[in-house]
Amino acid sequence: MQVLLLGLATFACVLLTFAWSSDSDASAANLPGNAYIRPAEYYRWKLRLSEQTTSPKVSAPSVSFQKMAALAIAERSETSESDREGNNKSAVHDNSDTHRKNADARVEKIRASLPEISRRTLKRHFGLDDLSLSGQKQTIEEFADAFVVPDNFKSNCGLFVTLEKNGQTRACWGSISANHKDLVHATVYTTEDALHKDYRYAPITKSEINQLIPQITVVRRIVPINSISVMHPLKEGLMVRSGGKGAVLLPGEASDPHYQLVKCKLKAGIPSNQPCQLYKIEADVYR
Repeated sequence: MQVLLLGLATFACVLLTFAWSSDSDASAANLPGNAYIRPAEYYRWKLRLSEQTTSPKVSAPSVSFQKMAALAIAERSETSESDREGNNKSAVHDNSDTHRKNADARVEKIRASLPEISRRTLKRHFGLDDLSLSGQKQTIEEFADAFVVPDNFKSNCGLFVTLEKNGQTRACWGSISANHKDLVHATVYTTEDALHKDYRYAPITKSEINQLIPQITVVRRIVPINSISVMHPLKEGLMVRSGGKGAVLLPGEASDPHYQLVKCKLKAGIPSNQPCQLYKIEADVYR
C-alpha cells in the first residue's frame, strides 16, 4: 500500500513538472534576462486569471505565461518596495528615539546645596517653581532626579529637615535611619513630609514661603552614652528612649546638657525622674 501511494505521489510530481515546463518554456525566452517566475507564483496567477476569465471558451492552460510572469514580477516588486518603506520608517523611528535620548542626556542637572533643594521643594509644593508656573507637570521623583548628587551626598544616612520662621521652629520632620538612596532625594522627600506630617504646628501657607529658613541635619553616627556630662548641645543632638517612648533633640535646639535632657524627655513623654537610655547624635548641619 505504501509503495502504491509513493508511486502515485511521484507520478503527480512528474505531471506538475511537465505542466510547468510545457507552459513556461514557450514564453520564457521573451522575459528580461534578470526576470524569473517561481512555480508557486506561476500556478497562483494561473488560477487567478482563470477565475477572472469571463469567457467559457478560455481555459486555464491558454493563459499567457508572459502575462502571468509580468504579474508575478510586479507583485514581487510591490512587496519589496513595501518592505523598504517599512525599514525606512523603522530607521526614522530609531533615529528619533536616539535624538530624544541624546537630548535628554544633554539636559544639565541643577547644582544646589541641601537647604536650597529644600527651598525649591517648598516652591514646587505650592506651585511657585518655574515648571509649575509654565503649566508643566513634574512628579516628585522627576523633581528630585533633576539635581546633581555630589559624591559627599551619595551616602545613605538619616536626615531631618527643620523649617524655621523668625527664629522659631515652624515644622520639623525626619528619621535617624536612612530611608532614601541619597541625601538629595532624602531632602526633597523629607521637606514634603515636614509640610504634611508635623501636626504639632498649623499648616504652612503659601504666604510664608519667603520667611522660612530650612535647616538640614544629616545624621552621621549615634553613640550610646551613660551621662549627659559629655554632651555639647550646640554641636550634638540627643536621643532618649524608655518603655517604648523616645524622642530626638537636634543639635542647637538646647543651650546646655541639662536643659537638653529635660526638653528631650518632655518631648518623648517620659517623666523627668524616670531613667532612660541616652544616645549622642553626631551630625552635620546645613543652613
